[in-house]
Amino acid sequence: MNKPLLVAAICGTLFLQSCASILHGSKSELSIKGTPEKAEIYVNGNFMGEAPNTIKVRNTEFKNGNSLVVKSNGQEQTFTLKRRVMAGYLIADIILGGFIFTGIDFLTGAIYKGSPEEINYKMNSDVSANK
Repeated sequence: MNKPLLVAAICGTLFLQSCASILHGSKSELSIKGTPEKAEIYVNGNFMGEAPNTIKVRNTEFKNGNSLVVKSNGQEQTFTLKRRVMAGYLIADIILGGFIFTGIDFLTGAIYKGSPEEINYKMNSDVSANK
């Protein structure tokens, strides 16, 4: 393979990534802790593990109306997941690559910042306390 073609291939690959995809990624960490420990964690109905835990959630999961549920001893707490567009990455995408980079970041979810970043739950550890 000749050098100009190799350089063009490498540059083309680099330009297929956009600012937020490279710098932020398409997943966010979400820290969950509280009492009692070993509570089950669900994001949009999908089991993600037991608390305390730090889980990685796709930024596309942080939509209005989506939720994280913590369940333990027949009790549950629901937390609403929200997202916002990171304006700095959006501006950089438009300046550096126009609508192509912007589209990539929106499709991958990399342009979004999820909230909350930390969840603290508290439930009764004794099942009989609910009766």
